[in-house]
Amino acid sequence: DLSKPIQPQLDAIKLKVEKFVALNQKHGTTLIYHTRAGANSVGSVVWDLLSVLKEFDPKYVGFHWDTGHMATT
Repeated sequence: DLSKPIQPQLDAIKLKVEKFVALNQKHGTTLIYHTRAGANSVGSVVWDLLSVLKEFDPKYVGFHWDTGHMATT
């Protein structure tokens, strides 16, 4: 929501990712976030997604950088 501060929104997403990471650790799986273009998408600019994922082990969470979506305006 671009009408609200971004960082608290990213922090809320990070809490959700943390729960997925715990499940992935338990089951030996990896969460992959697929990037999308657009102002309403986390990851449409890399730094917002990196700020969410950087503290987690990439064995359990990562992202699929879709260059086609990133080229879409």
